[in-house]
Amino acid sequence: MKEGGRDRTIRLWDLDRIVMDYESSKGEEEGESTISNVEGTNKGGGKEMLHSVDVAHSGWIWVVTRPNSSNITYSCGWDNYVKRWQITPSSMKESGHLNLGSAVVGLDWIDGSENELVASTFLRRVCLLDVRDDKMECTNEHTEHRNAVIGVVSRGNYVYSCGEDRLVVLSDRRNLSTPVAKTTIPRSYAGQLSIGPTSLVVGSQKGECFYLDPMNLEMWGSFNVQSVCEGTANGGKSDPLRGIINTGHSIITLSKYGKLNALSYGLKPRSLIDSLKLEGEPSRLDYLNDDVVVSMGDGRIAYWSKPTI
Repeated sequence: MKEGGRDRTIRLWDLDRIVMDYESSKGEEEGESTISNVEGTNKGGGKEMLHSVDVAHSGWIWVVTRPNSSNITYSCGWDNYVKRWQITPSSMKESGHLNLGSAVVGLDWIDGSENELVASTFLRRVCLLDVRDDKMECTNEHTEHRNAVIGVVSRGNYVYSCGEDRLVVLSDRRNLSTPVAKTTIPRSYAGQLSIGPTSLVVGSQKGECFYLDPMNLEMWGSFNVQSVCEGTANGGKSDPLRGIINTGHSIITLSKYGKLNALSYGLKPRSLIDSLKLEGEPSRLDYLNDDVVVSMGDGRIAYWSKPTI
């Protein structure tokens, strides 16, 4: 697991060892790993932390990608840079960088490619990056958004972006400068995107989730996360979403005020796990191989190994 934060440091963690050590210290029996009893935190630098790069960026780090098959990962930050990192058993070293002219707040692999990334910036750009050579470059871009572009994800040849202008834009990486479709999220801006097998799910600053058709951005419906979990009328409360994961069979959400929720997939969801209240304000949610990880504003990392959702 990799993490980068406002302290400008990137760290690589052995999540399996962290979970194993936590379970051993708690005396857990094998097979009892659930979302409620495997939560843990780690601030130390022992065997669990494999590598650490101090001052990896000169500003807040927004995103660190997952490594490709060559153990290369990328990061982006408030210092305007996208950086390449080579991971070896003994080190993690910078091996390339690109300045995009303004804070880079979104970064994702182009689906199915190890040579292309898509990045989004605070000054409206969505950029296709060619990273095959030491000299990284932007090969195409669009500026369809009117404000900062907060989120960007890809699936196949399609690239999805969302921002403070409440727009969601669909474009094709083969002709990125010409959008395929656009839609406007009602009531508040969209800050979170997650693409699943059959739908694009968008999370808003009003705590709402919107289901969109990934082929044309037709809006299928929406629900308010907090209202579903509390059994109240939809739209009654606002808890801005800081993260959203569309697994294809459930929706996992993280709110600004520290609530982690799991809901059934669909337009009429039910709560699968009651709102789990985290201590402190969370900043990011990630999900890989059925593990859930949340980074906290105070530097802690909370994780759940294969939660029962």
